[in-house]
Amino acid sequence: MLFFLFDVGGKLPWGVETLLNITTLLVAGAGALLWRFQNRLIYMSSMPPGSRTVVARPDRAQMPDFEDATIRTPDGVRIRAYAVFTRVGGGATTAAAAAGDGEVEGEEGLRRRRAAKVGGGGAVSPYTILYLHANAGNMGHRLPIARVLQVTLNCNIVLLSYRGYGLSEGVASEAGIKVDAAAALEWIGRHAVLGGTRVVVYGQSIGGAGGDRFGEPVSGEGARGDCREYVFEFAPPHPHVMPFLTYVTFLCHQKWDSATSIARIDRATPMLLLSGGRDELIPQSHMLELLRIARSSRRGEAVGPYRSASSSAGAKKGSVPERDADGVRWEEFAAGGHNDTCVQPGYFERIGEFWRDKVESGAGAGPGEKQGEKGGAE
Repeated sequence: MLFFLFDVGGKLPWGVETLLNITTLLVAGAGALLWRFQNRLIYMSSMPPGSRTVVARPDRAQMPDFEDATIRTPDGVRIRAYAVFTRVGGGATTAAAAAGDGEVEGEEGLRRRRAAKVGGGGAVSPYTILYLHANAGNMGHRLPIARVLQVTLNCNIVLLSYRGYGLSEGVASEAGIKVDAAAALEWIGRHAVLGGTRVVVYGQSIGGAGGDRFGEPVSGEGARGDCREYVFEFAPPHPHVMPFLTYVTFLCHQKWDSATSIARIDRATPMLLLSGGRDELIPQSHMLELLRIARSSRRGEAVGPYRSASSSAGAKKGSVPERDADGVRWEEFAAGGHNDTCVQPGYFERIGEFWRDKVESGAGAGPGEKQGEKGGAE
């Protein structure tokens, strides 16, 4: 970082020169602190209080059939995850170790649960949602939403706490969250029970932008998943949460370039965008711009630069986007804010419609894609 000290050769009073130098040092110091500690400002993993030490379990949300797993990412960070199973064959499951010895103390005291079939067993749902949660809290805070998704869609759910969140190791960052999301997807592909299921990625807020590493096929050995769908909610293209930082955005190294990411998603992959009309943190105009980019890229058109909120064609007053076009569905909830769009009337019903139209029907399903051997469960 460059900064300047002033020496005007006595042309200014001594006090003024000193004040200029002190101000320069303070501004430079504040900039350095912002660069160094911005991750702590952005990733609110300790809110609400206790989020780093207490993580609710699925059985507290009427989901007793689950596995408590630890996933090692390619860069060696251990992140925690829940795999919630939905049986479709009439069998029952108990959250015990596969060998029948209940909870097992793993490396460094980490506890895990293994799901074991009992009473004749039962096959799991052929569909699995990878739930990428919003900023703040941990995966335990999202269990009520996961339960509604499970009941509504009759699917398995995999949730994770990103690095630096919940009981996961590490420190949160844009790059790290994207690595964690990709590692969880690869873990599902190798899982003994879930490996043969089709995966739908459901991301809320920052989780909607965390799946950009899924934009290109992941190659390698051993995966059994054959299709990936995407459900994005909000996916911010640029931070607008702290307006007072507008003039120092050049110091921001956490970019979250959703505009580039969304254009990379395979055009054969159905996409659902769920937007709150009264989002107070990420203006809806940004979501409309992502819609434009997603559809343009799938038509093979030049996307062009990201348009500002005021110039975005999709954001013009009175403009209503087409609901279905180019494999991208748009659903708007006029009264939805940043944190309550998911409780707006019809929210889960709209997801259910997309599920029936695009997921269960096989629309957009391509040939099986293999995932790499990076990362893994411990």
